[in-house]
Order: sequence, then C-alpha cells, then structure tokens
Amino acid sequence: MVSPYAAQRKKMRELLSGRPEVRVGTMHTFQGGERDVIVLSPTLSQNAKRQSVRRLAENQNLWNVAFARATSRLVVVGDATR
Repeated sequence: MVSPYAAQRKKMRELLSGRPEVRVGTMHTFQGGERDVIVLSPTLSQNAKRQSVRRLAENQNLWNVAFARATSRLVVVGDATR
C-alpha cells in the first residue's frame, strides 16, 4: 500500500499490523522496486487543504513512482468526488 503522506502510511500500518505480507510505505519506499499489486491511497478528499493539493500536483515524479511500480494491477482507493 502506498500513500504520499507519512501520517497516512502510519495509519495503514496500524490497520494492517496483522498482515506482514503487505508492505506499506510512502512513494519513496517503493522507488527502484516493483510489486505485482500496488494499492494507492492518495489521501485527498473534498476537504483537502489547498497546500496539500498543490504539493501533490508539484511532485509528479512521485506519482510516476507509485504508478510504475505495479506490474500486474494498480488499485486507487480514495474519494471519487475530489
């Protein structure tokens, strides 16, 4: 599971603590490696701060890391209205 924010990564690790086969990290964690399946949690919602949205938009290379690491399937989990 991949998220651009450390706080989101921490929460995902807590929720998946009983699943050691699931690797959780930020986009930086997965640089240079590949995984069959990547689950991406962009952590944006309707109430996202403009600063957060701008930061993610300015770091397109990080999105490339998240998208390019999946060799079989990419699953994006988030708020479809954002």
